[in-house]
Amino acid sequence: QEWTPTNEEFTKLAFNLLTSLAKIHKEGCIIRDIKLDNIVYLDNHSPVNADNIKFIDFGSAYIEGISTHNNFRGTENYYAPEYLYRNKLTSAFDIWSLGITFYVLIAKYFPNDEAPNQYYEYPYAYRFNDENIDKLFETEEFENYSNDIKQLIKSMLTYNDEFRPSAEKLLEMEMFNPYKIDLDQLDLYEWIIHWINYFLSELLKPSSHFFFAILSKK
Repeated sequence: QEWTPTNEEFTKLAFNLLTSLAKIHKEGCIIRDIKLDNIVYLDNHSPVNADNIKFIDFGSAYIEGISTHNNFRGTENYYAPEYLYRNKLTSAFDIWSLGITFYVLIAKYFPNDEAPNQYYEYPYAYRFNDENIDKLFETEEFENYSNDIKQLIKSMLTYNDEFRPSAEKLLEMEMFNPYKIDLDQLDLYEWIIHWINYFLSELLKPSSHFFFAILSKK
């Protein structure tokens, strides 16, 4: 179902996803395919609740110490600009992809520094940078969203990956203070095992199951 979150719903959603991503990155994993299609609501029989929205499909993930190649994977419209000039990626790639996901969730189209009439334009990342990014938020779709939310997404779409904040750094924003928890309280492996049953029920590809099976052995 299509969902346009309120300010409060978006803030809680962003906090939950960034908290999960911070823990995933801390464990040496880069998802490499964050996109709107890979963030799902678990209960189709009730109204959307930010607490029940989760990452899925880790089939393209890079796992430090296990994966042999740290190259670019994922979906073209979510690629970060560094795919143009780097041979390997960092966790900053996930931050950009999630920033694009947040933008699309609100706007219902991909960002562009021109009129948003082309849903798919690849590569589009070079079309906006830190100097013209403000124009992306001067649209009707963002009129009712707070400056904090706009600043969050802007930060995630920092063009230079060396200056793009980490998930843990983004969680320090004041907008998240009501939801703060200690990341060390989260058990990544317990969280991942929870998803095995879901993925098996959805009959996802074997590479995803293999990924979770490896992590569950720790």
